[in-house]
Amino acid sequence: MPTPGPAVLAAICLSAPCSLMTYVLGFVATYRVSDGIVRYIVLLILQVLGIPLFGMMEVLGVAWAILAPPGDGFYIVQKESEVDGRKDRKNATKSEVQCLLNKGKATHVKDV
Repeated sequence: MPTPGPAVLAAICLSAPCSLMTYVLGFVATYRVSDGIVRYIVLLILQVLGIPLFGMMEVLGVAWAILAPPGDGFYIVQKESEVDGRKDRKNATKSEVQCLLNKGKATHVKDV
């Protein structure tokens, strides 16, 4: 089997740390050392060892989407509004108030 040339080796050496850093950054943003140092270290090791598996899952997901796209398209899910999340009901629009009334989250306009 022929060995890869220097350009290929350079590309691998430059891209591998970026991929690793992405997974480590996601891990650091998700878990805290305060949950237990042993747990943190074990999960970090499993995260790094699982990178080949995660990569294969990503490749298979993309291949599946390309080879067998859904026939009916995809659905757009509407996010909850701030009014529905009870963050800012005083500035609710008339349609948002009506939506809350219809959902049973408010019984009177003054409840909003």
